[in-house]
Amino acid sequence: MMKYTKLLALLSIFTTSLFAKTELQFKGGNHIEVVTDTAELIDIKTIDDDPFLVFTTKDDGSVGGEQDQMLAFEYFCPDGTNSLEVFYSKNTGEPEWSSKQVISSGRLTKAEAWQPFAIDLKAGSNGHWTKEWAAFRIDIGSKRNLKLQIRNVHLRPPTPSELKSAEMKAQETEAKLATGRAIQKYLADAAQERSPIHQVSVTKDHVLLSGITDQANATKPLHIVEYLPHEVTWEAGNGKYVQGISISKKGPFEIKLPRYHDGRDRLTHRFAIATKNKENSTRIGAAQWATDVSAAAERSMPRLYPSNKKGLGGIEWKDGIMNDLEDLGITSITVNLLLHDLLEETPEGQKTIEFKHDSRTWHYNPATVAEWDKVIQWASDRDIVVSAILLITEGPLQHPDYDPAGLYAMPNLTDLESTDAYRAILSFIAERYSRPDKEYGWISHWILHNEIDYAWTWTNMGEQVIEVYLEHYIRSMRLAWLEARRYNPTAEVFMSLTHSWDTKPSNTLRAYPPRRLVELLNEYNAAEGDFHWGLAYHPYPSSLLDPRTWNDPKTSFAYNTTYITPRNIEVLDAFMHKPEMLYKGEHVRTVLLSEQGFHTSEYTEEQFTIQSAAFAYTWQKILPLKSIETFHNHRWVDHPREGGLKLGVRTLPDIANGKPFGVRKPAFDVFAALETDRAAEVTEPLKAIIGITEWSEVNHTDPITEE
Repeated sequence: MMKYTKLLALLSIFTTSLFAKTELQFKGGNHIEVVTDTAELIDIKTIDDDPFLVFTTKDDGSVGGEQDQMLAFEYFCPDGTNSLEVFYSKNTGEPEWSSKQVISSGRLTKAEAWQPFAIDLKAGSNGHWTKEWAAFRIDIGSKRNLKLQIRNVHLRPPTPSELKSAEMKAQETEAKLATGRAIQKYLADAAQERSPIHQVSVTKDHVLLSGITDQANATKPLHIVEYLPHEVTWEAGNGKYVQGISISKKGPFEIKLPRYHDGRDRLTHRFAIATKNKENSTRIGAAQWATDVSAAAERSMPRLYPSNKKGLGGIEWKDGIMNDLEDLGITSITVNLLLHDLLEETPEGQKTIEFKHDSRTWHYNPATVAEWDKVIQWASDRDIVVSAILLITEGPLQHPDYDPAGLYAMPNLTDLESTDAYRAILSFIAERYSRPDKEYGWISHWILHNEIDYAWTWTNMGEQVIEVYLEHYIRSMRLAWLEARRYNPTAEVFMSLTHSWDTKPSNTLRAYPPRRLVELLNEYNAAEGDFHWGLAYHPYPSSLLDPRTWNDPKTSFAYNTTYITPRNIEVLDAFMHKPEMLYKGEHVRTVLLSEQGFHTSEYTEEQFTIQSAAFAYTWQKILPLKSIETFHNHRWVDHPREGGLKLGVRTLPDIANGKPFGVRKPAFDVFAALETDRAAEVTEPLKAIIGITEWSEVNHTDPITEE
């Protein structure tokens, strides 16, 4: 979900300014109800099964630019369309549509944020379309009551990527798939042959490697290979041998290395054992991360637990919000930390904040830090547990393969300089927000980054196979965990996921099944050392536009369910209780429901009551589930630029009438009453909305099946 309105502006600026273009104007359509038609966007709802929109050039003439062959726009559609076709016509006054002038383009996939779309008119029509065909009919499937917002409809030249031939794209895809297979082999080999290094421990001054070798031939000593944080371990040629150390005997071993070497902290380095001769070397098992860093912790900090499951997401400092947090009984929040903001230029005459990391001094923007301090310190002073969502949208931290279609980016961990910059920022935040005196407040949980299964939009790294994408992401998680645990020995890191689960994405280079991501993370965990991670899951209803989550389609009480929503949230809890998912084989990993909410399509008594019932229903479902620590509602106040979604417990801002934070919806009082003495009284009338007589009817107590 959208977190910052300025990201909308950034995306719009990019798509409208990067290319010369021919603007198109909206001329109406068929089987649609136009809710809004402004210069900023067109908001429609389909009212029958043949909906389409018509656009023409603004001067009713031909297309302007000779190369303007891409019909492009941005759209917001939480449910997606079941098909998409584009008709083109020469008569812009009264266009005539023909089945001979139509291009099929699959469908619009669901977009829970503004997403770009483009279709090549020349290629799609096999060269038939020319710039004289300047009227366009966009057929958007056959769904009734579909809600779609569209903006910035135009024609433009193709990008370099779009100009690539199908053969070239196929070659690039095959190369990516080959890399994925190499990573699969790395993990499979690690499962077959365990690394002789069984544990990497870090103390104040040393890195300790301990394990057992069954090497039979003492004439071939084993050597230690050390990997820097940006190096991938599955690729041959990376890493360097640690000079002067070898293992020549079978049995247990322990090697002590200085923690600091050549000005670097080895806390985030990995280690492997390999044979070595003049021709080549062979690594035995996978490279190992540090998994026991308790003796390296510079401070003692308790594991913080919220006193109830009521949380609120994406908190920024606003005068009105703090009173509401107290009235709602909020005990946990998420804060969005845009890491690149730390690196912005500091206003002239204002000093930077200096921070030393790995013998290098880094400089950070004090204005950004001051904004973070306000919220985190205020919350911590009131025993509200803070989870930080680490986000990147621009600048040197951005992954080099990032595509501007994404609202957030994967961090750049491809080279040493960028990786060191990222580590230094992590360390700075961890140090600042774990001081024993709570000088600036405490951060307990680290959420990396946002909804990584829907990668193209929310944590963009370009088009990648799942294995490459996740390997990079896991390094981000590991670095955050290690840098945080240096100061806070109870810190946990979390993988951020949408409400999808065992899905089959239409584009497997842009989106990934969350279940497979979690299972693959666990495979890496087994191969390279167990660390304390959890899930930051977002169980919105199946459709973000329908708050009646008790009726959610595509949800089952099986591990292969398409979605996990409040209706079948027990599936997630059961999955995390599987023996292979436990931390150190004993502890259930923490689940944060870190972003979700319930839409009110209209401000009517009926819609308000359904939203209230959704809160009551969800609480009945999650209270018995021990893995779930908290529920962070998204949002506090409805947002006017969130694709028509109204997910807050307050209405839209009404500046003209002196209500900058709207007014409280009835769900505000229901949410406030949950887990208090008022809960039974307030939720009792809502049973009828769900169609039950006892709340216990909604809980699923049977075993979860495989399918």
